[in-house]
Amino acid sequence: MRQIKLWVAIALITTVFACQNNKNTQLVFTTISVTDSIQNYTDDTTLSYVININFVETSDRQSGSTPLTNRINSDFFELFDMPFDDSEQTVENTLKSYMVLEFERFIHDVADAPTDCAACRSAEFTLTPKNQYQNNQISSLAYEWWQYSGGAAHGMYGMNVFNYDKNNETVIDLYNLSTDMNKITAIAESKFIEQNGDLENFTFTDGFYLPDTFYFTDDAIIFYYHPYDIASYADGAITLTLKNSDVKHLITYIE
Repeated sequence: MRQIKLWVAIALITTVFACQNNKNTQLVFTTISVTDSIQNYTDDTTLSYVININFVETSDRQSGSTPLTNRINSDFFELFDMPFDDSEQTVENTLKSYMVLEFERFIHDVADAPTDCAACRSAEFTLTPKNQYQNNQISSLAYEWWQYSGGAAHGMYGMNVFNYDKNNETVIDLYNLSTDMNKITAIAESKFIEQNGDLENFTFTDGFYLPDTFYFTDDAIIFYYHPYDIASYADGAITLTLKNSDVKHLITYIE
């Protein structure tokens, strides 16, 4: 006989980031935490999957929901291949639905695992906000994630970022970060060597490049190389910090 136990904890933390100019969009970031600890019991084995997702819901300080906030929130749920409409469903229910589906996939994936391999039948996934920042022009959110599944040699981790031009309601990426990415890359290469060492210590096969994972802070832009991007897993994620003072003349989003 199969039994499934589901435990859910939900917590909300609201932080208001006020822009310097009231005529610009002021966003409110609300962290919603949903944790599921799911276990499946059969006669000869136990499956366990712990999922902890911390979602930063974005809303407009004055009007609540806007096309920009809807896009930011919807793009987050695309990480899980799940559509989201806050007029029809709650964040918590959407995340819990995802967790149940993910556990069902896990049951299928480990169906043939040896019954004496406990590690093969356990999994964990965590998603946590790393950065929340905005100024008059942009909104920048970054999440760190960690995942382990089914007896792997080690877990895997990384980062997802969501950067938006608040005035145009568009995504900010490497292609529109600056009108002179060649100069940005040259500065970045020099700073990378200064912060991380010689390039030959990394696997820049076709020369130095900037990763498409980056986020804004009060005083810098942080670029994030995932494990295996330019170094071994043992070396971990590699970061590069470009101070606003070094690139402000090349990036209009910096104030």
